[in-house]
Amino acid sequence: MKKYSINNLYVIEIQNEKDSYYLICKRNEINEKYIEIFTNEKIKSSKILNKEPLSNYYSKFAQYNYKNKTSLMLNKKDLLRKYISINKEASLRKEEVLSDNTTYKEANGILEKATLNFFPKEGIWYSECFTQPSDLNMRNLPCHLRDDIWLAKMLKQNQKLFYMSTNRVLEFVRTSPFFQEKRHDYEQEIVKWQIDWMKNNGESWLIDEDYGGDLMFLTPVCDLGFRKGIVDTLLSIGMNISAIEEGIEKNAPKWRDSLMNQAFFNEYEPVLLDIDFSLFLGESNQPKPERKNLEPTDYEFQKNWLKMRKYEYYQRHKDSVDKYGIVEPDMLLADNEVIELRTYLEEKHNERKLQIEQYEKQNQKSLRKDFCN
Repeated sequence: MKKYSINNLYVIEIQNEKDSYYLICKRNEINEKYIEIFTNEKIKSSKILNKEPLSNYYSKFAQYNYKNKTSLMLNKKDLLRKYISINKEASLRKEEVLSDNTTYKEANGILEKATLNFFPKEGIWYSECFTQPSDLNMRNLPCHLRDDIWLAKMLKQNQKLFYMSTNRVLEFVRTSPFFQEKRHDYEQEIVKWQIDWMKNNGESWLIDEDYGGDLMFLTPVCDLGFRKGIVDTLLSIGMNISAIEEGIEKNAPKWRDSLMNQAFFNEYEPVLLDIDFSLFLGESNQPKPERKNLEPTDYEFQKNWLKMRKYEYYQRHKDSVDKYGIVEPDMLLADNEVIELRTYLEEKHNERKLQIEQYEKQNQKSLRKDFCN
């Protein structure tokens, strides 16, 4: 009698009107179709609710023949027994779960416990999420958090809820406040992780060329580019925009003030100007002319620039700040205050840019002398 390796067989859950049942199938590797083991019937993909390895229904010790050092081999009699067992157990569990309100609540308890073990505690995600693969793999979880059908299948497989129909798990995913709360918490962990990753120079996030591309952190708009990078990156892996906006505002202390300050210094304290490039031109016996550092900016100028930056931030992201964040006093300037502040900042901007221009000219002269000597 022909035998089949347990590693080449799958349990397929099939939708049948309002109920479901299970088949044992082999897989055609060429066209990736599933074929029922007893009848050789090809299973239509539209009818498949869930699929998982048959090995999930055996203990780890039973999956391998240690004497022959081969995977467990099963004949059709073995498979028939397993087929009856799987469907019988599923039928009994369904009766227990759905027989009355009490057992329905018990089923929710089982699913809530499974949910606690399902969502990761940290928000790390991996680059393959950019392609949003549909495979039932926990590494793909961050890019399917609002795909209820995928979530139901993944929850069932990951938590080994083989006795519950996918429809029952799907109902829980769609209607349970508990599940939605835990999903929300995990989404927020992902946004928090993304902010930390980007601040620590992590790679594989989308940087808009309009904000300086790879040199974004050296530009006067690094704060704007950083926020846009969070949104663009997480949207590209399938995250929900409301969840992203909430995470950005609730984690504003992690990034906003520091990036706004950096944007100011990139504009008005250009560090490259204070590098003595003559040091890279080789040794010289000639004395180097004395160099003067660029004078620091006025503190009042910086404070008022940041006030305007926060006001403008609030104008761009008012809905998100109002809903998820903290509205700071600097964000609520009156119209006359805005006009007065803009006039002041324009004057200080022109004044500082003139200082920088004069300093650059001075250093260029110094550099030419160093080079000639």
